[in-house]
Amino acid sequence: MKATCHLVRVLHFYTLDQGKIIPKELKDYLQYVAITGDNIFTWSSLKYLFHQMLRNALVNFNGDCPPAEIPPCPQNGPFNYERMKNLLQQRIDYFDVTPHNIQRFCELLLEPRKNYSRVDKYMRAVEKSLWGYHETDPEPKRIEIDVLDPTRWNHLEKDLEKLSKSNAEEDSAPSCSSQGGAQKTSHPQSDANEQPKAKKIKKSKKVKKDKKENKDKDKDKKDKDKKEKDKKAMDKNLKDKKEKDKKDMDKNLKDKKDMDKNFKDKKDMDKNLKDKKDMDKNFKGKKDKDKKDKDKNLKDKKDMNKNFKDKKDKDKNFKEKNKICKDKILKDKTYKDKKDKKKGEKPSSSCLYGDIL
Repeated sequence: MKATCHLVRVLHFYTLDQGKIIPKELKDYLQYVAITGDNIFTWSSLKYLFHQMLRNALVNFNGDCPPAEIPPCPQNGPFNYERMKNLLQQRIDYFDVTPHNIQRFCELLLEPRKNYSRVDKYMRAVEKSLWGYHETDPEPKRIEIDVLDPTRWNHLEKDLEKLSKSNAEEDSAPSCSSQGGAQKTSHPQSDANEQPKAKKIKKSKKVKKDKKENKDKDKDKKDKDKKEKDKKAMDKNLKDKKEKDKKDMDKNLKDKKDMDKNFKDKKDMDKNLKDKKDMDKNFKGKKDKDKKDKDKNLKDKKDMNKNFKDKKDKDKNFKEKNKICKDKILKDKTYKDKKDKKKGEKPSSSCLYGDIL
């Protein structure tokens, strides 16, 4: 009993502190559950411990087998690590009471690499172990300790006594029934001369006993009906949640497709806008080039006309100069001839023409 009280306190403070390192006592307790399937704590008390154990197991797998290197499975399609991890965490948080396959779940948490070498196969096995549609069916005398409720710690010793007593009654139930049968046969029968008062007392005891048994039967029946009702409600809630998750997944997939389409359209629009800008740039450059060429040709034409005009003026000046020179030569020759005539000399034609030339 002292060891159990110590375990309760270790689990309580570990859950409150949100510790990362799992104490040895809690690992030993999970090993006990994995072997026997017997759990003494409520599911809400173990939720954080299970989350941390699962996180450590997945980190251990990711070191040797990264999710990106896992090939797609033909039956299940491509493996999505984050979606599967979130699903397992939701499954742990979903239960309010202990599921029926907690023993297998503890085995997978303690020895993740015992039967699996890849993280996707391991996570699917954990999912199957948590895919329980009904909870454990404890007997009415069974007690589960809630470590998150310290107000019950004052009654912890009494609860542990009741728990040990219920376990002892479970172990000794067949032997007690056989002994009860033997005692019933060994009771001496009442004498015929027994007093009426004694018979009346015996009869009233029997009636009380029968009444108590009927009351217990009715209580068991009510509990059974209640469990069946809770089971149906849980199945319905699970089905509704599954359908809702499927709808949400379809909606997210549709939104993603629309987003991809819009992104593609925007990309095409940006490409067309860029092409248009390039075309406008090329057209503007061509226009500027044509204008420059036109201005250059016009300038060359003007220069040519100017040069031609200058040449023409130059030729005109040359002709005028040549004419003046010729007139001067003729004038000088005429003057010489007149002078020679006075002296009586005949002017020579050769000299005249030679001077002119």
